[in-house]
Amino acid sequence: MAGKKRRGPPQKGKNAYAAELQRKKTLGYEIVSSWTAQLVLDTIAMVLNDPEVMGSDTFGATRLQRVCEGFNKLWPFSQKALEKSDEAEYYRVKIDQAQARIFGPNYLRWHERYEYWDERDKY
Repeated sequence: MAGKKRRGPPQKGKNAYAAELQRKKTLGYEIVSSWTAQLVLDTIAMVLNDPEVMGSDTFGATRLQRVCEGFNKLWPFSQKALEKSDEAEYYRVKIDQAQARIFGPNYLRWHERYEYWDERDKY
């Protein structure tokens, strides 16, 4: 009497495998983005707390906490400037306008601040 064929665990289809690869790639980008934001905050905190840089007007924990909260509020907005979307240019213009307001006539435009920037590229 012939028995049933033994089967291994169910195999994922090619589409499921491709979706899993894309999920892992997206997760990797999210992790790098999160780590980048945290590294920026760590660096800003060290600079603003350094008397050699700030003189006697260093930032303590309370002021630095406000800086971190403000950063966390603006970070998602700023990230949109680098996304592959129709709105990315809008966010870059808004960021440039804020930089011009902050730094005045000596501010550097987007392509001057972002080395290797090419408007034809889609990041």
